[in-house]
Amino acid sequence: MIIKFKNKKNNKIVKIVSIVILIFLSSFTIYKIYVSNYYYAEDVEDYLKSNEQVKVKKTKYGYFFDGNYNNTKIIFYPGAKIETKAYAPLLYKIAQIGIDVYLIDMPDRLAIYGIDKADKIINKKPKCNWYMMGHSLGGAMASNYAYKNQNKIKGLILLGAYSTKDLSKSNLDILLIYGSNDKILNKEKYKECLKNYPKNHNEYIINGGNHAAFGNYGKQNKDGKLETTFSEQQAETIDKIYSMIYGK
Repeated sequence: MIIKFKNKKNNKIVKIVSIVILIFLSSFTIYKIYVSNYYYAEDVEDYLKSNEQVKVKKTKYGYFFDGNYNNTKIIFYPGAKIETKAYAPLLYKIAQIGIDVYLIDMPDRLAIYGIDKADKIINKKPKCNWYMMGHSLGGAMASNYAYKNQNKIKGLILLGAYSTKDLSKSNLDILLIYGSNDKILNKEKYKECLKNYPKNHNEYIINGGNHAAFGNYGKQNKDGKLETTFSEQQAETIDKIYSMIYGK
């Protein structure tokens, strides 16, 4: 009787373990399918080549756009499920105005898994004027980094994004940019989070712009219509970034 009881107990344990393993494998498979379905970069190869103005380097962390200026630098976190190099045109053009830009690869293209990736870069040159910048989920995670590291950075630039962290008492320069036709950005949450910024933060709405045009990855599902062009949306973005950093 005792042996029979033990066998039943062992069989029950084996069944439970098997079910747990099956659930884990199923969840892992679903997750991998989810992250493998992402937006690919379009027409960006020319912006991954160096010239006299901008030196482009592929690095361990992603890409470096050398704007030949040693003091002002931007670290950029991409949006969720978007190929990293889709942001090359925007960041290349920022480097053209004399700002070094670090474009960060994220695990499974989800910035939530790489919030602190800026640390290794910033810690090598702590005396520079560092700005965190990100698009969509990348902007939210750049905000999280800024919240935890206010003493390391000078400012925060959010593209189609908002901060859920309270930065209202910070000394950070903060710039918010989004397109008037952005249907991905949660506008109610965006407005609710405006209280999280210092009173002197800057906000700019691109007329006819949408969520996807900050990068070059085509139309994003459920986004609004782009009534300007990728180039125009990015040019307006760069103009506002230049004004923020250089005060012009």
